[in-house]
Order: sequence, then C-alpha cells, then structure tokens
Amino acid sequence: MIQNFLNQQEVAAVNNAVAEAEKKTSGEIKILVVKSSADFLGKSADQRADARADYEFFDLGLDHTRDNTGILIMISLAERRVVVRASSTIDQFYDQSTWQTVVNVALKGIRNDDSVSGICNAVEMCGEILSNHFPRQPDDVNEVSDEVVFKE
Repeated sequence: MIQNFLNQQEVAAVNNAVAEAEKKTSGEIKILVVKSSADFLGKSADQRADARADYEFFDLGLDHTRDNTGILIMISLAERRVVVRASSTIDQFYDQSTWQTVVNVALKGIRNDDSVSGICNAVEMCGEILSNHFPRQPDDVNEVSDEVVFKE
C-alpha cells in the first residue's frame, strides 16, 4: 500500500513543492506518509493519527529548528487521515481551522485519485500561510530535508 501511494515522479514533484514553498518562509515543511497509525493510542482513527503525528513531529526533529518553525503534514494511509502539526511558535499565530483548510486541500486531491496535486497544493498553501509571519530571512538555511519520508 505505501509503496504504491506515490511513484518516483510524484515524490520528486512533492519534494520540489516543499523546496519552492520554503523559498518564501523561514518555516521548515516536512511531508510524512505512514502506512498506519494503529500502534498509537486512541479509540478512533482520528485519535490514533493525531497521536502518531505528535510523535513524528518530535521524532523528525521539527521541534529543533533555529526559529522553532517546523510544520509536519502527515498522511496516515490505513486511517485515511491527513494531520498537520506546527511548532508552538507557529501555533501562536494560527488556530486549528487554518490547518484544517490545509488538510482539506490534501484530502481533496487524495480522494480524487490525484494525491500528488493535493499534497503539493497543501504544501504551497503552508508556504503562503507561513510567509505572513515567518518570511524567509537572508541567512536562512534548509534545516530539514525536503524529501518525503515514508514509514510503516
């Protein structure tokens, strides 16, 4: 299931979308695709996916960026969920409804069998959102790889 979610060209397109979005912001955007969140605590699929996203945010080091401006877009395939997690610095400026809009954009593409467009549009939206309060700085460096991560 996870191997067939995005092909090589689609992964490259998502990686490129992350790099392009990060040209506008000091934020660090990470895309994670997981097979399942079943091993995480929670009675519902939403709770399990939320718990996995919380764990992965820290596991991927998104809490250790210079300006604390990490953001995770996690797609949990078995649960059919997309979860966005942002650092506490970012969350001071944006509420959950902002991230729900990003989730909806990603899910629309996934549900229409155009996952790559949904994810790329969600990434672009994150770049635009973050650029308002976290514009790219002259000394900005890419602290987190732009590559999509796949995990079981």
